[in-house]
Amino acid sequence: MPERSSFNSNAPIVDYEVIQAFHANTRLRQNLLRSFTVMLGFYGLQGDSDNNGQFVVTRSEEYPIRKKEWICPLDHNYLRITRILKCLMALGLESYAQSFCRCLEQIYREESRYIGGETFQYWTNAVKKRVNLICSCSHSPADPTPARRGRCSFLCRACQTNSRSRVGVAS
Repeated sequence: MPERSSFNSNAPIVDYEVIQAFHANTRLRQNLLRSFTVMLGFYGLQGDSDNNGQFVVTRSEEYPIRKKEWICPLDHNYLRITRILKCLMALGLESYAQSFCRCLEQIYREESRYIGGETFQYWTNAVKKRVNLICSCSHSPADPTPARRGRCSFLCRACQTNSRSRVGVAS
């Protein structure tokens, strides 16, 4: 993800090049969607297109059984869901994240005594934040393909310095 994990210091951080690769490569996004579909199944959810061709996440027939595995106070899957939402948002699948969050909102309304307001706020915040690509000198590259200067660095077009690329999150 664009920011360091609070729980796993070895978790990879998604950088500019990874985000650009996902935005440019349909196959990468398809593979991510395949993994997302597996996770939806774990939660007892499913995704499909509605009459307008929009992706919609709904409860599957397995939901009453699967919810017992993850809907309980302080479950670690709540953190995982936040990271899934952030990942989808960062890697070019915003509409999938939004649909997942709408389904989670319906579930939260019924299960708020187990999920909790703070958890739900993390979920809604995850889909409100847009990922921006910024250089280490805090300028947003005007050119989405900045002039590369070695691995993970580029010439910042705003201040004309060699800079390390990083990812920032904006509201």
